[in-house]
Amino acid sequence: MKVQRKSAVIVSGVALVLAAAIGGGIAIGGGSVVAATSTPGSTTSTTSAGTPSASAATPSVPAATPAPVAAVAAPVEQIAKSDPPPPVVKTDEGPGLRLGMSEEEALATGLLVNRGVDDAWGCHTYSTTTFPDTPKAVVISPTTGVARLTQASAFRTTEGIGVGSTAADVRNTYPQARESRLGFSVFPYEEWNGYHVFLMSGEMPFLDTDKVQRVRTQWSGAECFLD
Repeated sequence: MKVQRKSAVIVSGVALVLAAAIGGGIAIGGGSVVAATSTPGSTTSTTSAGTPSASAATPSVPAATPAPVAAVAAPVEQIAKSDPPPPVVKTDEGPGLRLGMSEEEALATGLLVNRGVDDAWGCHTYSTTTFPDTPKAVVISPTTGVARLTQASAFRTTEGIGVGSTAADVRNTYPQARESRLGFSVFPYEEWNGYHVFLMSGEMPFLDTDKVQRVRTQWSGAECFLD
């Protein structure tokens, strides 16, 4: 009876050890004891030879985000800038002859007819094909060229004044006109050295109805006697 009780006690003890081993994660088999531990993401086991073996789960790598592509601006076409055209200088001169022309150039036009008497300043005087009986229709300075032109009857200024225009027309068109015994002198443009002399009918002070009989275009500051 004592032997049976002792065996029963031993069996009970072994059962308790087995239960504790299973509960603590120790497996018994084939005379070997294996202890197992676990950590997140990996499992490590120790065999009876004491060599650890590990199988680690490979962590997932997020896909690389492609770098933003910089926008390439379209090339801007450069437009070559040219210099602005020179300002137009207004002049009021008839065809052919021009103020400031040399005597040689004036003779080459074929518009000069007869040379008259030089004036007191030594300037040369000519009649023209338009005014053959007017000895000072054109006056030419030996140094500054043509100083006076007597315009044809069809000539009109840029503003429309010419032979047949009245004194009132001249005054209204050119408020700056200077009145003299011969008529009106007008400097129409600041950038032009020429001026007009409108020879009037009647006597000063001119009536509004008095009319322009002839137009002379002359060079301001010319070294000639321009009466």
